[in-house]
Amino acid sequence: MTRLRKQNFKLFEVIFMHEHISTFKNFVSPIVCQAIREDVDASNLYEQGILDNKGENIERMKTIVDREARYVMCGTKFNHPELINSVIQSVVENFIEPRYLCTVQYWEWPQLLIYPEDGGHYKPHVDGEYYYVGDGWKRITNRDITLLLYLDDDYDGGEVIFPDYGMMIKPSIGQIITFPSNRNFRHGVNPVTKGYRRVLVCWLTIYGSQRAVAFPPPSKHVIRGEYPAIKIVND
Repeated sequence: MTRLRKQNFKLFEVIFMHEHISTFKNFVSPIVCQAIREDVDASNLYEQGILDNKGENIERMKTIVDREARYVMCGTKFNHPELINSVIQSVVENFIEPRYLCTVQYWEWPQLLIYPEDGGHYKPHVDGEYYYVGDGWKRITNRDITLLLYLDDDYDGGEVIFPDYGMMIKPSIGQIITFPSNRNFRHGVNPVTKGYRRVLVCWLTIYGSQRAVAFPPPSKHVIRGEYPAIKIVND
């Protein structure tokens, strides 16, 4: 049986790093984390790129690999996507919605990110907005809330940083971190110096938020409730 924390979690287990930045340790059991790690199709991993920043129209930008900005492998193909998305549904119901007093409409197809031990990192960045030279910040996606689920902790380095708030978090296995995806929550990942850092990443869109793009194609999003939440049992 897949195991998550029970729904009525104790508030002292949640660390409110900031008014809108929260982290909850041991939310997902190590057994489930291992299952997620092993479920990604390793033959389809690729190195993530970034937008070539020249301040152009977003549709004309190209994605390039730039290890100075980001060095991380990505997997989006899972052998059992129902497991992955049912875990996300559980986090949405039991943490995201009560924490942010919102209703999630859908989320982008989840990604499993692997930070290699030879310096895997991600410089501080913004998930849902983009800075155009001469035109300032603009919303470019429908991302409202960022969800991070950490799948292991046997590595050195790899801390999550929020430089604008002077925050640094060393996640443990089963820990989640959530925060809004806008420019007020710039974040990054320190270089990994030993071991491999694996994290499941997902971006959530809530009802009533401003939309930057048309509704994404079915292959790139999951409607809330499409995969039922995994039954929650006591430890």
